[in-house]
Parts: sequence; structure tokens; C-alpha cells
Amino acid sequence: MRQYSLIISDDTEHYKDAQQKLQDSIKNYESSVLDQVDKSVASGNYDEAFLVIDNAIDDIGTEKLKDYREGLVDSYESYAIETAQQLANEGKYQEAYQCLNDAIDTIGNTDKLSSTYILRNMKQK
Repeated sequence: MRQYSLIISDDTEHYKDAQQKLQDSIKNYESSVLDQVDKSVASGNYDEAFLVIDNAIDDIGTEKLKDYREGLVDSYESYAIETAQQLANEGKYQEAYQCLNDAIDTIGNTDKLSSTYILRNMKQK
């Protein structure tokens, strides 16, 4: 992809072709990244999913990837909160606490995760 972007617009003979190949490469890369992310999420490996999408955003930074990451954050927040709540309901407070901390370590302390501070600060039995 980077090689196509190096062709200057003054080289009109090759520029249009290079730009089309660059756009095709970006679309293929996006598709591959999203497939990898979906597979990671399906196997419950959110850490890997975020690593893959964050690296891709660093590489090409398309709006499609950024939007997909936002949806991934929402999904992981919900998953972590639901899992932590289920664990807490079973009296597994340490595991619930760890589940939320893992989510915060992965995506940061979001508003949604911050609203669970009561559960996070429960005394462990």
C-alpha cells in the first residue's frame, strides 16, 4: 500500500492506476482486519481483537475501522459488565472485580465501566 502512495500526481500515467490499487488494497486490508477481529471476539479474545484493530487504525486510520472499534468498545463494555454482574450474583466477587479490571486495562476507564464502581469496590470475600 505504501508503495502506491509514493507515486506523485505529476506522473499521471501511473498515478490514477496507483491510486486505484491503493484504494483496493485498503479495502482488502480492512476486510481482512474485520474478519480477524470478528474471529477473536467470537472466541472471547477481546484483547486480541483490540490489538488487531488498533494496529490497523495506526496503519491506515480509516473511518470504517474507527467506527468499528467504537462498536467493539460498546460490545466489550456490555460483555464485561454482564459477566461481572453474573459472577457477583454467584458470590464470585474477586472474579467479577477482575473481569471489570481486565476490561478497563483493555479499553480504558470508559463512562460505562466507571458507572460500575460500586461493584468494582465491593469487599472481596
